[in-house]
Amino acid sequence: MSIGNENHAAMALAATHEFRDLCKAGDFGDLVEQGTWDGRDSSWTLSLDDVAMLGRGSCRTVWTIDGEVAYKVNHGETDEDNSAEWRRWKKYNHLMPEGTRLPMMTAYRVKGRLILAVEVIKFPRQWGYNPNRSVPRLPFDFMDNGEYNYRWSPDGIFIPIDFAC
Repeated sequence: MSIGNENHAAMALAATHEFRDLCKAGDFGDLVEQGTWDGRDSSWTLSLDDVAMLGRGSCRTVWTIDGEVAYKVNHGETDEDNSAEWRRWKKYNHLMPEGTRLPMMTAYRVKGRLILAVEVIKFPRQWGYNPNRSVPRLPFDFMDNGEYNYRWSPDGIFIPIDFAC
């Protein structure tokens, strides 16, 4: 089953370029003033036309169009992190141990770039946080397992949301 679509992946790539250009031009400050806070547990959202930034890390920016699918776009012109995450998803999705799962994911090629469409996991990171609960043993090394990179569903399922490293 695929998730997302190529048109939305293209919109996410275009938003990444627009965001980069705004930062280079020094116009980012004006844009920040237009950001919104949606709900008590949600983070700041930057909207560029129909595309909203869900997050930005050291290697990738994550966008959504509909709030259901996240589009991960690597910074720069290399797709190393997206390629690594896609390879891991294809290799391990069907090997996840009981009580764990990976988000649904599809890869799209847009203008020669690899864009990942990923199911948005809507459980807030605070849900069920318990410092005594440890990350389950996974069939791959989960290097960056800070609580910002995984969620526990209400039924106790562990879901890594960033497993590129």
